[in-house]
Amino acid sequence: MNKKKIHFNLRKFIVVILFVFCQLLALNSWAEKNFFLEETSNDKITSQLTKDWLDGQSDNQVRGIKPFFGYSGEFLSVLDGGNETGTSWHGLVDLGVDFYLEQLLGIRNGLVRVHGQSIQGGDPSEFVGNINTLSNMVGFNTTRLFQIWYEQEFLDGSISFKFGLISLEDGFMTDKSSELFINGGFGELSTQSLNNAAPTWPIGALGALLYLEPSKNLYFQVGVYDGNVGGEEINNDGMHVKLGGMEGFLYLFELGITSNILGRDGIYKIGGFCHSGEEFINFNTGEIVNGNTSVYFSINQEITDTFNTWWRLGYSPDKEKNIVSFDTDFGINWMGPLEQRPEDNFGLAFLYTRFSSDYVGANPGVSIMESVIELTYRVVIAPWILVQPTFQMIFNPHEGENNASVFGVRSQIIF
Repeated sequence: MNKKKIHFNLRKFIVVILFVFCQLLALNSWAEKNFFLEETSNDKITSQLTKDWLDGQSDNQVRGIKPFFGYSGEFLSVLDGGNETGTSWHGLVDLGVDFYLEQLLGIRNGLVRVHGQSIQGGDPSEFVGNINTLSNMVGFNTTRLFQIWYEQEFLDGSISFKFGLISLEDGFMTDKSSELFINGGFGELSTQSLNNAAPTWPIGALGALLYLEPSKNLYFQVGVYDGNVGGEEINNDGMHVKLGGMEGFLYLFELGITSNILGRDGIYKIGGFCHSGEEFINFNTGEIVNGNTSVYFSINQEITDTFNTWWRLGYSPDKEKNIVSFDTDFGINWMGPLEQRPEDNFGLAFLYTRFSSDYVGANPGVSIMESVIELTYRVVIAPWILVQPTFQMIFNPHEGENNASVFGVRSQIIF
């Protein structure tokens, strides 16, 4: 008689147990009315429903535990061009807990975050052949531990230190205004995300980040991370941990200056990375080589009370081992385009990605460049329901036959 073998995945079991434990602990404080700390403008949207639920509840719960949960569903249709027309649906579940250690353990300004995600659905970029994904929430279908870290602030936040399983989006190379857009190219610059296996969404990596703010107009931060997160299919549970060796380390820095020009706020950033790993392929010789570098620059400037514009640029000089040599995007955001809808957000953005000549020479049939125009409008139906249509034009898709036009709608429920 044949016996069935039972396969036990210890790492996935640990992830599930960790999430269950954190959510049970969070539910223990679910009814605390003054549970939430001071919030940013984005936090006000993401937590308002939970606050409404808390009103009128009992006050005999543990303070300092803030759960968060969200679901995003989206469809994107290739209307014309690309390799073929078609429609793809995909979804993303966000689940996590923040532990404020001052309330829990008396550790002032200490914070622990546990954050997991589940990705479902297809990738509409397969219809087009583009390299900057049509959606910033598509990926390998799995449930994964995304981040788990500890952060400690000193001197009213002018100094902070964070370590654990971290994603680069928490600190480097991003722009708050570009986060409105759905195309994945408006997230991490492709000079970072496509040129090395860095810890960018949807995978975090072991790392540490030091933030210094010597004055209200100046900050500097440095970080060091695992040099290779293993890829989405290999690291399908978020528990891939292997420091040193040929993977090396990823070192990043960023300097930011805030300004006030004619009474309008702006922030200007310059940064870059250095990778020490021996994991890069020389496109000319096929040999494995070590080391890689890149620099970037970013501007976000307020124009009026409702308009702001932004621009980013990334450059990687080593064309023989980088897929992308140059990347830039810019856009304009209009907050509250309708007087009766002050929370809505309209955006128009352009993205240009230039591939290195050595990479193109070693891969016949790929385009020399790829560009994107996106028009989007996020509608705040309620503080906890967002609906966002998008229209994108893809020019010279990386492995596509024709330019493509794409339409889609994203819906989000946020607790």
